[in-house]
Amino acid sequence: MKDGRKPSNMERIKDEIYEKTIDLGGGITGEHGIGKTRVKNLPQALDDHQISLMKKIKKVFDPNNILNPKTVVDIDED
Repeated sequence: MKDGRKPSNMERIKDEIYEKTIDLGGGITGEHGIGKTRVKNLPQALDDHQISLMKKIKKVFDPNNILNPKTVVDIDED
């Protein structure tokens, strides 16, 4: 970062790194999960079925959507 700004090609480079990581059998998550900064990249790592399962599990344990609403899986969009 320069002057608090991200380089214009940072997102493209990050996407390419994530793609290669996944191609090599790795993951884009950290030790504490996907994190807020990688949420938009979740579809690179998981398919629609896996994300759907995550939403269903969240609905079971958090039916009122009060724990981190709209953070990783948005159950309001179903």
